[in-house]
Amino acid sequence: MFLLDGSIILDEILSHMDDKSYNLKNYNPLEQIVHTFHMEEMWASALIDYRNFEVDPPADKVCQCVMDIENNGILLKLRQTALIIREPNLMLGYGQERAERRCSENASSPGQLESPYHH
Repeated sequence: MFLLDGSIILDEILSHMDDKSYNLKNYNPLEQIVHTFHMEEMWASALIDYRNFEVDPPADKVCQCVMDIENNGILLKLRQTALIIREPNLMLGYGQERAERRCSENASSPGQLESPYHH
């Protein structure tokens, strides 16, 4: 339907603007648009660097630990960052105090919720 990235981004986000679980669930539509355009810029910039590395790869004397993203923590940090963006409540503890308060108000013993099946 659209040819340009900007139009595709706007259509995608605005088509889901009432879906609270779509994309970045704690962002409003304007924040989602700004974030998505920002990420498009980051990916375009990274693509230039990647293509430069394809043409002129790092020298053999570059430490292999730098290149080993699965074991040097880089991939883990990227995954953690993605989880923080996608699930901030889970990763950063937003709402934790409310959950703990509900547990203490409703639980028969600290830290446990009362089961609706046992009386």
